[in-house]
Amino acid sequence: MFAVILLGVGFIMLAAMFPVAIQQSKSNVDESEAASIARGMANVAQQLGQYTTSSNLFKPTGTFVYSIADPQFDGTNKLLDTFNLWKSLSGDLINADDPRFASVLLYKRPNGSSTAQLFVFVMQARTRDQFTVAQDMAVVAPSIYCNLQARGVNVSILDGIPDTVTFNGGDFNAVAEGCYLVIANDNISGPGNGWMNGRVYRVGSYVGGTTWELMPGNDFSADNGPNGVWNGGSGDDVTTLTNADAFVVGKDISTGSYEGPAQDVAFYTTFISVR
Repeated sequence: MFAVILLGVGFIMLAAMFPVAIQQSKSNVDESEAASIARGMANVAQQLGQYTTSSNLFKPTGTFVYSIADPQFDGTNKLLDTFNLWKSLSGDLINADDPRFASVLLYKRPNGSSTAQLFVFVMQARTRDQFTVAQDMAVVAPSIYCNLQARGVNVSILDGIPDTVTFNGGDFNAVAEGCYLVIANDNISGPGNGWMNGRVYRVGSYVGGTTWELMPGNDFSADNGPNGVWNGGSGDDVTTLTNADAFVVGKDISTGSYEGPAQDVAFYTTFISVR
């Protein structure tokens, strides 16, 4: 009888492993496919960058990171209209071979440079079967996000145990565990201004209020700034970020309100040449 009980417990434990193993296997397959999609999307952008008119699409952004879909307002004035770039790439954002996946793009192009840094978020439909043009790509107005569009937020990041990010403003209702965070304008004063622009972090567990942990391996590390001098040297050491402008994607907003888990499953960045 005792042996039968032990055998039964063993079978139960063995059976419990199968769903976990299947889920992990599926996640690995999805992440591999997402990485491939990200590289493919970067190739599409690279080809677009070779057109003679591409300089009018990948407009210089200085040190800032911009979304390809958001005309970037400061509250009253349009700062940089990237809508033509959105229209040029929009036909490729939903993956044709597997519409469960889609891409959201950001970029940074220094003034006078023929090179742009591309940031690709690969999204997976979490609350439905697939992405669609009608439901995920309708840009109604600059102040209304479509689903396949980065959302602007304002953040403060603390290098601690654990590292945390507090969302001070913007569309932080989109934030969910697992979503990526890209610094667009670090708002650092002094010689280190812009040094952290383009840094990528990943949001971890929820702490409370509008504060989240940063995921281990994708968290914040103190940076010695552009002059390479640590604490107390030139005064440009970056040990925290305060009121930095950033982008997230996060939850689905295709129904008009944020719902579900983070759509982000992969992130990829590369440099492309722009004529």
